[in-house]
Amino acid sequence: MSELSALAATGVVVADGDAQVREVLRAGFSSRNAMVYEASSLTEALAHLQVGEVDLVISELDLGGGSGLDLLNHCRNLSPRPRFIFLTAESDYRTRAQAFGAGADDYIIKPAPLDEIILKAERALLLRRLARPAADFAGRMPVFSPEELVQLMEANKKSGELEFTSSYGTARVWFEEGKILHADFIGIEGPEAIYLLFAVREGTFEFRCGVKAPAQTINSSASMLLLEGMRMMDETKALLQARRAKGPPRAQGGAVAVGGSGSD
Repeated sequence: MSELSALAATGVVVADGDAQVREVLRAGFSSRNAMVYEASSLTEALAHLQVGEVDLVISELDLGGGSGLDLLNHCRNLSPRPRFIFLTAESDYRTRAQAFGAGADDYIIKPAPLDEIILKAERALLLRRLARPAADFAGRMPVFSPEELVQLMEANKKSGELEFTSSYGTARVWFEEGKILHADFIGIEGPEAIYLLFAVREGTFEFRCGVKAPAQTINSSASMLLLEGMRMMDETKALLQARRAKGPPRAQGGAVAVGGSGSD
């Protein structure tokens, strides 16, 4: 089941002051091969958004140091914007209307079955993917390796976004006339993200022409990056394996209610 989940290799922030709620959600989402970052306050949630690759946020409305609406407003300014789901005991219809008006993707009232929460999270992520432009060029690794694709983009002076999806997470590289401008992978940006990417040998890739880079963090040529990446290959492989080894434990079930007296 986990191989088919839209949550696989995604980053999920769970923001809730209740440690039991966070634990149940962490176990459920990690069982779908998501990387889960727990936050008990607004400050902790914002810190995760700054340093981690986050695709989805599950948040209570009432957070220490602020509110879930403050967190949602911050997420709206991120690129790409993570999907956002409220999981809260607040059932007032005016509050729900305010949340959806602010850009929430869903609003789930506690207590709620874990299976329902995961299903709605997967739906939100699938809708985000469907909203993206169709890929102009796509395939699988290792038919094309990351370094071969980078060289191909450089040689043909392509402009756009090259996205890699693997069990380690999603990596993105932006080009302008064949020059690499920016890259991010598992919360790391710039040349180091490229070096890590060169160690990946499984997954899929998609290239979208014309997608603009959100920043410029790279000034080296693809050839120079490739040379340095090959020199660091043993080190970057070890770093990726360590990341995989530290993944959260898998959950054993999926029918527990989250946020009510039935949580266990």
